[in-house]
Amino acid sequence: MGASGGFLVPVEQGTEVYFIKPPETIVRQRATILPMRRRTLRFPTLDQTGTTANRPHWWGGVLAKWTEETGSKTETEPTFRQLVMTAHKMICYTEAGDELLEDSAVSLEALLSSAFQGTINWYEEEAFINGTGAGQPLGVIGAPATVTVNRAGANAIALADVVNMLESFQGVNPVWFASRQALSNLMLMNGPALSPSYVFMPSARDAMPHTLFGYPLIFSEHCPALGTAGDLILADWSKYLIGDRKSITIDSSKHYRFQNDITAWRAVHRVDGRPWLSAPLTYSDGTTQVSPFVILGDPSGS
Repeated sequence: MGASGGFLVPVEQGTEVYFIKPPETIVRQRATILPMRRRTLRFPTLDQTGTTANRPHWWGGVLAKWTEETGSKTETEPTFRQLVMTAHKMICYTEAGDELLEDSAVSLEALLSSAFQGTINWYEEEAFINGTGAGQPLGVIGAPATVTVNRAGANAIALADVVNMLESFQGVNPVWFASRQALSNLMLMNGPALSPSYVFMPSARDAMPHTLFGYPLIFSEHCPALGTAGDLILADWSKYLIGDRKSITIDSSKHYRFQNDITAWRAVHRVDGRPWLSAPLTYSDGTTQVSPFVILGDPSGS
């Protein structure tokens, strides 16, 4: 009790806030970064969206013809399209009383700076994967350039799904993004009917692999729930463009609520993002479509 001597025992207050660090963001460190000096950045790209059979579409429609030495030449030239990046603004804002700032045992300024930075990074990664493109970046799940592979069965990921996604992929240094709920499906993934042994985890004695068919496998909370389109993504993020207009800036002001002894804090970030391509690439057979971005979708016919 206090009167019996308890008042003589001091109470110690910790000066550090403990928290679980969020997972590392992945997209930005692998994407192609474009500095933006204005709100809008326009630049030309080859138009590789052709679908006509028996001709290449890699060079924007340029064709070559076999001809004799004195034969006439057919003119051919590439076609172009314009890609537009528009900086979208994202903000964090809060207010704190001056007494709290002065008396807190924890550095509120440092805490808010870390919280704003981490929160904006989280929402940016979310937009690069799920963004609608309206007032925010265009994510790969809903992008026109993304190939969606129909899954073999509802609410599951099977070996056939993974193989079909690889079949539709065109790119370098791909990475798998998967919903955490997909873990059990991958761990218990069976081979073909004639060889049904496990193919992802050969033994429960071994550590869980962090690759799938040799490509890095990352579980991300930004992937939708198991059974939803995008719960498994195969992406070459170097083909995703990030336009940086303004890096994250954090400012404080005592003037806005000076009469009330309140300090305002604000973090601002301006950015855009979208796949380089506007549509999947079509092979010369006129049917096969591939892309640097492939997602697992709904079952066929659903």
